Amino acid sequence: MALANRILRPEMRDPIPSPSILVQLSKPFTEKLGLTTLPYHVHEVLAGFLGYHFILHVVSPAVSRLVCPQVYRGFNKRTRINWDIHWVSMIQALFINTAALWVIFKDEQRHEMDWRGRLWGYTPATGMVSVTPLQLLARITNTIFCRSKDLQQVTSSGTSKSPCSICR
Repeated sequence: MALANRILRPEMRDPIPSPSILVQLSKPFTEKLGLTTLPYHVHEVLAGFLGYHFILHVVSPAVSRLVCPQVYRGFNKRTRINWDIHWVSMIQALFINTAALWVIFKDEQRHEMDWRGRLWGYTPATGMVSVTPLQLLARITNTIFCRSKDLQQVTSSGTSKSPCSICR
């Protein structure tokens, strides 16, 4: 029963503690940007980035081929990428909403705050939820930069041109 109580009513610091080496490596960069609490959540950003890539490249294609094989195989490359990105977005939305509700109802530090603290304050658990948009930004950026070579656009002159200036 003690394990169930820890899961349902944890002492809500950061549910996933940060490795000290990542904190030390990221602190100089994040302090220059004024992001003083990001070093304590950089491991969550990295884990989310890797997790979203796993969903994008492994889970979505595999499940899509099982659930709707003719439809998915009939997509051109651009539509498949769009389909897979929507899978990642759906899973990210489910994760962030579940995590946010868990923090709202279970974070003792947050419950001790007044309404201003709950709105503007910081606890390690709310920081974990707050970095999820960074994971999404990293995924979108990677998709634009790495996949743009695959999605060549034809210009009016008939030449192939990448939509990304880095990949031209």
